[in-house]
Amino acid sequence: MNKWHWPFFLAAGCLLPGCYHPLPQQAYLTSPFNGYTNDYHPVPLVKDSAHTAFYAQGAFLAGGAGIKLKDQVTAFRGSFTVAHHGSFWQAYYGADLTLGSYRINKWDTSTTVNYLHPAPLYNAAILNSQAGGKFFGGAGFHAGANFAIPLGPLEWRILGVEMSLYREFGNYLGARRKLPDTAATLIVRNPFYGTLGISSVFVIRTLNGEFGFGWSGGQVLGYPYADPEIYDNASHSYLHYWYFSLSTHVTYRRYTAYFQDNFAAKAFSFGMGLHYRLNEPRVPIHSPAHRRHRSYDN
Repeated sequence: MNKWHWPFFLAAGCLLPGCYHPLPQQAYLTSPFNGYTNDYHPVPLVKDSAHTAFYAQGAFLAGGAGIKLKDQVTAFRGSFTVAHHGSFWQAYYGADLTLGSYRINKWDTSTTVNYLHPAPLYNAAILNSQAGGKFFGGAGFHAGANFAIPLGPLEWRILGVEMSLYREFGNYLGARRKLPDTAATLIVRNPFYGTLGISSVFVIRTLNGEFGFGWSGGQVLGYPYADPEIYDNASHSYLHYWYFSLSTHVTYRRYTAYFQDNFAAKAFSFGMGLHYRLNEPRVPIHSPAHRRHRSYDN
């Protein structure tokens, strides 16, 4: 046999089931707010005649969490936000309450080790003892600020900072606290979940409101999210918890509807909500005919 054939046969042999050993599967049980924290929050335009605005919000969230988005999350959220603006800046802060369900789906109890079923880094039997829908809730605080530039009918909120902090409660937190460390690769029992990030939003003003789109992204604060010291076999890198969101919104008078996709480490969610401005919006731009009508009335 030609000596140059040996590398070929060696490589082919390593592809056979007896030689190929894929990396083990992993299980992660973290806060239900992972990927579900930072909603789009409207703020008054820098040309708004009112420098302070008050908003009430209702929202719906749904998505997946955990390894391969194995678990399902659905939630409803209500919030109250106060927003201010100056000539080139905007700021907001507020509180919210989230109530929802986190469904822990069952894991494969097979212990077979081969190329199709690699050895898991979790205890399926223990995890399955907590399977099913679990109620969760959380009281939260959100805040942010933007540097904005008006460009005629456009407004570019060039750079913003945002933060959020939630305190979790409910059955899902209790289930995580019951599990031993050996049940999964990572089990987070801390009820607090906080994020810090940046954002940018592009807005087009209309006669009765605005529409726009933007993005935001950042990281999860605190141990073990910042650096759990776990090598994630799915991404082939050390695990760090982050988030990235894409949003679009439309404002008509006092109402602002938004749609948002949230991408995060081991989570994905879709959110949609409606904000209602409790005080009057900006004075609309009047047409010349309308101004003549007002002068005649006066």
